[in-house]
Parts: sequence; C-alpha cells; structure tokens
Amino acid sequence: MQLVGAIKLQPLTSEQVDHYIDSLPETTKSQLGAALDVDPTLHELSKSPLMLSVMTLAAGELGSSK
Repeated sequence: MQLVGAIKLQPLTSEQVDHYIDSLPETTKSQLGAALDVDPTLHELSKSPLMLSVMTLAAGELGSSK
C-alpha cells in the first residue's frame, strides 16, 4: 500500500482537555476531573484524544454504577 500523504495528530492542550471535561455531565466531570487532578500520568495521557475518550467512558461507567 502506498500512502500519498499523512496526518500527524497533535496532542491536546491542557485548556482543550479542561474545556472538554467542563462539557461533560456532572457525575462524569467530577469523576474524571478528580482523577486527573491527583494523577499526573493520567493528566498527561488525557492529552491524547483517544485516551481522553476512553477515560470519559470509564468515568461515566463508574458514575452510573453508584
């Protein structure tokens, strides 16, 4: 397979991550926000759109199981 071009996905900025988290439902926002506040590794991983999406789904599941 021959590629004609490529796209490089840039990491999200902290401001973009914060804006996204602020748009979430309250329970998901509090779960995910608290985790990112205390774990620098999770905060760094959240700059990947894919990982942020996975974290959001996991936090939503945690919030709905209570």
